[in-house]
Amino acid sequence: MIQRWEPQPFPTWVTCIPSLNRPELVPNFAQSLAKKLGLPFVPCVIKIHQTSLQKEMSNSYKQAHNLDGAFEINNWEVMSGNVFLVDDVVN
Repeated sequence: MIQRWEPQPFPTWVTCIPSLNRPELVPNFAQSLAKKLGLPFVPCVIKIHQTSLQKEMSNSYKQAHNLDGAFEINNWEVMSGNVFLVDDVVN
């Protein structure tokens, strides 16, 4: 699917949005995806406190407020280029 997608520019590295509920699920998938794409995986996003589900928020203001301060970013300075960001959100 990604090969057919052919994003321009193509990502140069992969990271993900972790979940406190299922901490291994998304990083494991993102790491496997990065390996298949031949890209480095950098787990630089850290969720520092639990939040409500985004799909439970009634508008974009509440979604933004829900995530404000929920994450820290570490080690992103070592990466450059375009990132493929993996999340487990389903609509």
